[in-house]
Amino acid sequence: MNWYIVRLRFNGALHVGRDDAGVGIEGVQPYTHSDTLFSAFCNVWSGDEAGEKAIEAAKEGNPPIRLSSAFPYYADKKNPNKFIYFLPRPLLPVSTSFNVYARTVKQTSFLSLDQFEGWARGDIIDDVGAEHHRLGYANHSELYIEQVRPRHASSRITMTSAIYHCGEIFFRDGAGLYFLAETSDLDLLQNSLNRLSHSGLGGERSIGYGSFKYDIPELITEGSRFGKLRSISGNASCLLSIYYPDKGEIAEIQSLALAYGTVLRKGWFYSKSAKEQGKRKTCRMFSEGSIFRSLPKGRILDVRPHGMKHQVFRYGMAMSLPIKISGANYA
Repeated sequence: MNWYIVRLRFNGALHVGRDDAGVGIEGVQPYTHSDTLFSAFCNVWSGDEAGEKAIEAAKEGNPPIRLSSAFPYYADKKNPNKFIYFLPRPLLPVSTSFNVYARTVKQTSFLSLDQFEGWARGDIIDDVGAEHHRLGYANHSELYIEQVRPRHASSRITMTSAIYHCGEIFFRDGAGLYFLAETSDLDLLQNSLNRLSHSGLGGERSIGYGSFKYDIPELITEGSRFGKLRSISGNASCLLSIYYPDKGEIAEIQSLALAYGTVLRKGWFYSKSAKEQGKRKTCRMFSEGSIFRSLPKGRILDVRPHGMKHQVFRYGMAMSLPIKISGANYA
């Protein structure tokens, strides 16, 4: 199975609801979980011969494409062919070598690829190294503009009107989201992206949110930057996706999880084949950046509501990178 980088450049606004959003839809976040991506793929697969085969494979727990979550990236202004990628910060205790910068590091959600490699190799061992790797920790927040737009809705029966507010993200020139895809079927990946680029990603797609252009997937080779990360000789794994343990992993999950966060996954779905909307069953999953002793596998859940005609997937398969952590943290 090959790994590819897929870069998304959005044509306009993107609406991805924040994990801790309240009652309305004002809260948004500048990245997308892997289950949202997979659900979008399933929708474009529906009704297509090759796509239906992919859905059947997913039902058996062996999807033809495995996905990471989608994280921010941008093109270097001095060298437009060079891309700066962000990855989730490993949820390990922050090293004392960060000294006065420890609070800044704790508050960040993402590291640049170079910073992540420093964490993965265990290279941050002194104050000089800590200050070097601290630089740019918050730069991902400069890649986008977050705003709340007032919206108007009117009743088709009574013609009464109501004002509500919707959050949206606009990425700056040269910036967007990227994700990693593991597959042996490049044609399926490209055809899926072609269709998905028009239908859009995230919420509020009916008014044009989430449509994008994408770069032809870039193969991750052994000598590439991500390829070097994959070849690190680590003693643990860091999640690049959200993850729900399969039945065999649940029994040992307390001993396997070294440092982790969780995210509550719920919300609504739209079925292209059934032409209806419904509310998924709620579940809690491990978040990106969680650390495990061994390579996590995960599974795909069926979260369809009562009375739904077909399965509704919640993607919980794990994608991770090796990471080297100290013996104290490992214990």
